[in-house]
Amino acid sequence: MTNRNIYNWIVLSLLLIFSACRENTLEGCIELEEDQVIMSDSGAPVEVCFRSATEWRIEYDLENGWLTTDLMGGRSSNCKFTVRGSANKGESVRVLKIRLFSLDGKDSKEMTVMQLSS
Repeated sequence: MTNRNIYNWIVLSLLLIFSACRENTLEGCIELEEDQVIMSDSGAPVEVCFRSATEWRIEYDLENGWLTTDLMGGRSSNCKFTVRGSANKGESVRVLKIRLFSLDGKDSKEMTVMQLSS
């Protein structure tokens, strides 16, 4: 083999290795620690933790009348948000779905928030 062929072989090998590694990264991947959050009837804050390799956002029915969050999104270095509820003085459990998704659109997870009744 000539030096040129060796050089081409090395470059091709490195490109294959790096492209294989890139496919295995967790871009867009979101992993929930729990897919269900249980909140007391008082609505005390509950921290939701998860893992994400990219920027993320959450969405839910903002006009639900009882649940709020401290954040609507963040970076992969801050994979948590807090849910708070108003006091549930009724006899029924309250339920709300929150969708957590990667900003790049590659992953989406849904969790259920349940608030106990008094």
